[in-house]
Amino acid sequence: MGFSIAGSYGDWGKSNTLKTDNSHDTWYWDVGGAYETGPFGVSVTYLHSQVDCGTAQAGAGINGNCLADGKNKFSNVSVGADYKLAPGLTPYVEVSWYDENSTTVGDDNKGVVGIVGTQLNF
Repeated sequence: MGFSIAGSYGDWGKSNTLKTDNSHDTWYWDVGGAYETGPFGVSVTYLHSQVDCGTAQAGAGINGNCLADGKNKFSNVSVGADYKLAPGLTPYVEVSWYDENSTTVGDDNKGVVGIVGTQLNF
């Protein structure tokens, strides 16, 4: 009927951390859905992830994706649309909103990214 859904979950545990750190958990999950009818298609996807940086030991403050002790959280929402204009020619547009929060550093980051393009198949 033109609908599709997908999702995933991943748990990296203590991967990409120093043995001297007491980090606990690094994980992510995402879910998305799409609808296609005739030449037109739309989709929406949500992603959330968290890196637990633990308590870095002296001289070991940079730990994988961590710049300090605490947790880093990231979320992203993407919405896209495409239209099959002709055989092998599909223009598309996508907009993503993201939000990154650090519990200790205060280097929160929010933004919007837009993409416009054309896919060629031959």
